[in-house]
Amino acid sequence: MNDTSRSNVVHWFAIIIASLCAVAVTGCTVQSKSNIPAAGRVALVNHSAPSNDLYSGQFCGAVLVAPSLLATAAHCVETRTAKLIDAVMGADNLCKTAPVPGRRVRVTDIMVQPAPNDEIALLKTQGTSDVEPMPISRRTDSETLVVPGWGRMHDGGVPPCRVKHVQIQKVGLRKCGNYLHVLHIDDATKRLFMCAVPASKTGLNTCQGDSGSPVLKQKGGHWTVSGLTLGGKSCLSGSPGLYISSKALRSVLPNEVRPSYQPNS
Repeated sequence: MNDTSRSNVVHWFAIIIASLCAVAVTGCTVQSKSNIPAAGRVALVNHSAPSNDLYSGQFCGAVLVAPSLLATAAHCVETRTAKLIDAVMGADNLCKTAPVPGRRVRVTDIMVQPAPNDEIALLKTQGTSDVEPMPISRRTDSETLVVPGWGRMHDGGVPPCRVKHVQIQKVGLRKCGNYLHVLHIDDATKRLFMCAVPASKTGLNTCQGDSGSPVLKQKGGHWTVSGLTLGGKSCLSGSPGLYISSKALRSVLPNEVRPSYQPNS
């Protein structure tokens, strides 16, 4: 699902702020309009992308699950080395000439997990971040979930400048049967995945460029991670998508991260 090349779009809006700042590797924080915590809005971008045009360099999403540790989909990084990747935490508007909200950091190591969790990659980042990691849910029911990302608006379309929020709802895994077959996922490992369809009437679905973006749920004013975006047959509003489950995520994280889990969410 990840794209290494992005189309040029004519931006129909301009952003005016009192003080402009470009995001360097050390970072510069600009206020985002998204209500999703910064740890859940992480854009993976090419290290070569200029600070005033991250839009063209974005290829996947990720989520901060521990200090200096991101989780994403393994296929997002399978053709890249760590030195080619930066992560923008708390990202929102990636458009050219606009100040990019968030903090840009270097990725220093890529750890693709062994089977059966080989669809997950953990990324180490340089130094520590002042962004608070997101806790991981213990279970995911059929409530409405949200995927923040910069994937295309539809098949063959262009990506948005600002982070979009796609609402999805968990359904039975049988609806993703064809995709499970393509990935050679058997009955013993399918519990590590979940299937979901768009929950809103906006027509939005996760699409190319959304891979690795977290599946989030909000309960009692708190956000938790329910999974990661993996892929699907198409971006049509009625098309089911396959997602990595929170159970799979929990199983690959270091023991010292586990106290941050939410036992009843």
